Amino acid sequence: MRSSQTHEVPLEHYLPVMPVTRGRSALPKGTLFTVFWLMCIGTLVMFDGYMSGSAPRHFVQLLPIVLAIAMVLRLPTLAAYIAMGVFIFWVFNMDFIWSAILGQVVVPDKAFPNPAFVAMILFAPLGVLGLTACIRIAGSMSLHNRVTLVLMGLGAQYVFVTLSFLPVFNR
Repeated sequence: MRSSQTHEVPLEHYLPVMPVTRGRSALPKGTLFTVFWLMCIGTLVMFDGYMSGSAPRHFVQLLPIVLAIAMVLRLPTLAAYIAMGVFIFWVFNMDFIWSAILGQVVVPDKAFPNPAFVAMILFAPLGVLGLTACIRIAGSMSLHNRVTLVLMGLGAQYVFVTLSFLPVFNR
């Protein structure tokens, strides 16, 4: 036995692989719906960015959504809780924006183009639909772990939205 020989273990060895059954994937029910609703939210984020002329900022806001999609496809029962945090963020974010539009909250420079209003109307129902899809695939784990994962998704989306308002993304 030589000490110079090493046994390399491929990365795939450490990642769980979803088994595929005859013609149907073994993904839990609701996984594809969760991905679909995340993609809808992401599309609305980019549509809003295009309509408001701030696509770079909205692209930064899209990154946690893309990460959530990738995680849900790879580890659905775990990542469903992270996706819940993303959906919760967008439901409450739209609540805040609509409060600003209706004058209940004072926000300086609150100019929204008309087509963006349509997108903002759709965020809340899509977020609720996404939450229901996440509940269908969420795995059983301790309450502490569930809350931690939801807060991670919520926190990641909040951090990226906050970062998107840095001057470098507002050109």
